[in-house]
Amino acid sequence: MPASVSGFHSSTSGSSSLRRACLDTTGCIRHNGLVTRRTLTNIAIGAVAGGLSWTATEYAAHRWVLHGPFGKGRLRPLPLGGLHRAHHRDPECTSLAARCAGHLGVAAAAAVAAFGLCAIAPAAAARSAAVAWSAGYSTYEINHWNLHHRPARTRRGQQLRDRHHQHHFGAPASNLGVTMTFWDHIFGTEAVGSNDAIHE
Repeated sequence: MPASVSGFHSSTSGSSSLRRACLDTTGCIRHNGLVTRRTLTNIAIGAVAGGLSWTATEYAAHRWVLHGPFGKGRLRPLPLGGLHRAHHRDPECTSLAARCAGHLGVAAAAAVAAFGLCAIAPAAAARSAAVAWSAGYSTYEINHWNLHHRPARTRRGQQLRDRHHQHHFGAPASNLGVTMTFWDHIFGTEAVGSNDAIHE
């Protein structure tokens, strides 16, 4: 058989094999639809759990860590507490290096946590939760920066800005949630007047 004909048969044979493999894969996915739906469900559950976990982390860290031992007591000299106190002294003072380090540090912690979560939860849910938790930090950090450095674009944005400024300039033990007000209401740390400003 001529080389050109042989090459033609080889190429058509190869493309046929590829086509059969694609069809087999598609058929497998269709046949095992429940598995695919279960995976998507796990991803959705993980994302919701991770996002909610971040809001709790945001509140707890701000209340019991930054305004707790890192703000006073034996842990006061550590850098994290110093950065937070400096932020309260001058809310518009910012450090790009510290901000980037925060994003990278939280992402690294989430990646490590994902391995541990895989031991007690489906891998898809564990990884989705870790990603959502890390994304929650990034959302918080960017929104927090905007509250101090950018004018509000919406009424809700202005309300959150006023609420957070109340934490800085009058009620440092209140309004400890930045992106969410939920936990302040649960634990009774919502400043007087903040509730009316947010819901009016």
